[in-house]
Amino acid sequence: AQAEFQRLIELGPTVPWGHGGVSMALTAQGRFDEAVNEAEKESTGWCRLFALAIAQWGRNKTSASDLALAELVKTSAELAASQIAWAYAFRRDNDHAFEWLERAYQEHASGLMWTKSLFLLESLHPDPRWPLLRKKIGLADEQLK
Repeated sequence: AQAEFQRLIELGPTVPWGHGGVSMALTAQGRFDEAVNEAEKESTGWCRLFALAIAQWGRNKTSASDLALAELVKTSAELAASQIAWAYAFRRDNDHAFEWLERAYQEHASGLMWTKSLFLLESLHPDPRWPLLRKKIGLADEQLK
């Protein structure tokens, strides 16, 4: 994924998710300092804030993560409900994560297509609300056969 996001940057340096995607890939690898550096290069505001919120959380920089997430909610809630949910899930704040996933569902957010496989949502898997949500959005195992 990291290589493909790098290619996206080469093709269109200002396209959303280029640097943000690299940052997310680095976050998945636990390379949080590099993820912050990459997130700061992201030209799209909501994507930069999302990437910073998760990378800073990974660095145990709670205040910086809180600031990025609060700004994301304040400025981009209508565009980034899925990403806000992902950030809360990565922080292991399941109640807020499910609240924002419900909002994303109500808004028909395209980010919901990643619900089943996204590493940021792993903390939600043991929660009894998880299978209900997957079924609601059409991503339960039995619905995908």
